[in-house]
Amino acid sequence: MLSVLYYGQGDLQRGGLTLREASRRGNLMADIDGNSVLWLLALVVLLGLHLIGESRQTGLVAAHEEGPRSWSLGQAYGLLIAALLVGFAATMAYGLAVHDNLAVLFTPHQQHDARAVYLIAFGVVSAGVSWLRVRRLG
Repeated sequence: MLSVLYYGQGDLQRGGLTLREASRRGNLMADIDGNSVLWLLALVVLLGLHLIGESRQTGLVAAHEEGPRSWSLGQAYGLLIAALLVGFAATMAYGLAVHDNLAVLFTPHQQHDARAVYLIAFGVVSAGVSWLRVRRLG
């Protein structure tokens, strides 16, 4: 944050030095380098979906809707929970098969491959279930 202030004041040398020191200490810059910002973005998107879903609920159900039907909040949360659970199950299966460790996601030296397996499983399940749901809803 201090580096942003220095950059805003036009002091590029102090801003660069402060940013370099912050990245060495492993504070917020470590989260930007990792996947924490990606998860924060996913939570913001989920919150947006929730708010849009609540704003569209009027309590009245139309008898005949033209065009595709919209997703309900339960369907959106169900998709997220299913993808999370399958991702954890795939990671645990990978850890058991490759490293003989069920908690491979939390083991420091083995978690990088496990994170990749988790993200792949999460992405495949969420894309697949979303595609099926969209086809079913029209």
